[in-house]
Order: sequence, then C-alpha cells, then structure tokens
Amino acid sequence: MNRAQNQGGDNLSSYYENFMSIITQLITLSSYILILINFRVWLVAVIMVIPIFKYIINNKFNLKRFEIIKKRTNYSRKSWYLTYLLSYGNFYK
Repeated sequence: MNRAQNQGGDNLSSYYENFMSIITQLITLSSYILILINFRVWLVAVIMVIPIFKYIINNKFNLKRFEIIKKRTNYSRKSWYLTYLLSYGNFYK
C-alpha cells in the first residue's frame, strides 16, 4: 500500500490542477481557432493535424515505456523486498 502511494505521487490537488490546465488549453485553442478562421481557413486544418501526429508519437513512446516498466516489475519488487529485509525491523543486524 505504501509503495503504491509513494510511486503514484498523484493526489486530488494535482488532478484538479491538471483538469484546470486542460480547460485553460481548450479555451486558448478555441480562441486561436477563431482568430485563424478569420485569417486563413486552411491554416486551421494544418494546426489541427499537428497535434494528432504528436498524440500518435507520444502514445507509441508511452506504450514502450509501460512495457519496460512492466517487464522490470518483478525485479523491482524483489529488490525492494531484499532492501526491506536488510534494512528494517528485526532482520537488520
């Protein structure tokens, strides 16, 4: 339980900050779109396509990162357990 809390690092305030950041970015994006529509319509299409490519690339990297962490989980747990046995409680000598 403690390890999960330490590894997560997320709490309610960070979720709220992330949510507010998303709302701010959506407002900014809609403002930019309105400005660009008044300026050049084709430019809006280009600007909307770029984040799609960014999402695809980030998604690939995040999936690879997840797989690496998943493969290292058993080793990490074993390492933590051995450290716990050697450092804490009655086992430390």
